Amino acid sequence: MIQDDDGLAYIGPPKLNPKEAPVILTFSSGTTGLPKAVVHTHYGIITSIMQLTHPTSLKFSLEDIVLSTYPFCHLSALMILCAVIKNNASLVVAPCYDFDLVLKVIPQHKPNVFLTIVSFVYKLLMDPKVQDYDLTSIKEIVTVGAPLNWKANEEVIMNTFPFLQSVRQAYGLSETILLSIMVKGSVLPNSVGKLVSSTELKVIDITTGVTLGPNECGEIYVRGEQMMKGYLNNPKITSETITTDGWLVTGDYGYYDLEGNVYITDRIKEMIKTEFYQVSPIEIESLLCSHPAVGDAAVIGIVDSSLEEVPRGYVVLKQGCKVEPAELIQFVSDRVSHPKRLRGGIEVLDKIPRSEMGKIQRKILQNYYYQNYK
Repeated sequence: MIQDDDGLAYIGPPKLNPKEAPVILTFSSGTTGLPKAVVHTHYGIITSIMQLTHPTSLKFSLEDIVLSTYPFCHLSALMILCAVIKNNASLVVAPCYDFDLVLKVIPQHKPNVFLTIVSFVYKLLMDPKVQDYDLTSIKEIVTVGAPLNWKANEEVIMNTFPFLQSVRQAYGLSETILLSIMVKGSVLPNSVGKLVSSTELKVIDITTGVTLGPNECGEIYVRGEQMMKGYLNNPKITSETITTDGWLVTGDYGYYDLEGNVYITDRIKEMIKTEFYQVSPIEIESLLCSHPAVGDAAVIGIVDSSLEEVPRGYVVLKQGCKVEPAELIQFVSDRVSHPKRLRGGIEVLDKIPRSEMGKIQRKILQNYYYQNYK
């Protein structure tokens, strides 16, 4: 049939503006509110693929075997697939929630690049069964979705698995796709690296709205050709997220250093407002995870009897470990200022609720608290 086609039906490429025409809908993770449909254009997706496959980002080769645990309902998985196809590499896909299966897949398919979420990395560090599997084919781990814990950062991971040549963090949003990534071979603990090409970033003081300089924490604004067109049928939220001069308000709290390396410290909407201070849950979570008995931790803000928001902790203990909640509360109190102390108490759980991308689902913990203790 194709051979008999004279081509007369072809009237040229479709008449559309690639910067305006939608190509895909994805959804924000909803960790700080209801998920929203994100509209990406042809131009934005192509731009992001070019940024993603730049030699300083995720430039693969024909010999690379990439293992991904990202769910395909998430835009990250689609972009990884595009990057692998563009570079003629091989892709192995395994569900991120099946830890045992992934441990079996690695020695079977021998991937050399592992793209995963931070909670999976923590399992690799803590679960003794990892020693029963040959993981030495993996030379590089790239994480995205949430910042690595300060006590389980790149250096800790590489010291634990000396066969690794690189551990890198990347940073992106459903609304922007990739924004920054650590350059391959570099080790800068807790940084999400430098901005990808054709991308701008600024840091804004959340109280005054003033643009801040290097090493000053504030809300991160970004701008670039890979940004979304907007939220589907939601002009109000779109206008609140994208400023009139094209900056996207990320809702993330962080800073950049003098060399242009970016650091993400928290979500603005997850900051705990107490005693006129804004307390970072991630800071307290990292401290809790430094306790020898704690395997995972989450911190939320709750309203106490004085109607003030205070930090409350939840922990998962390492296998075979026991510790009293009062000891953990004191452990934190000895190391932080008063606003950061766990005045809302602490509770031991079997599991910290996380999304498929590894983000702590604090709303679930808050609902659990108010349903059971209020």
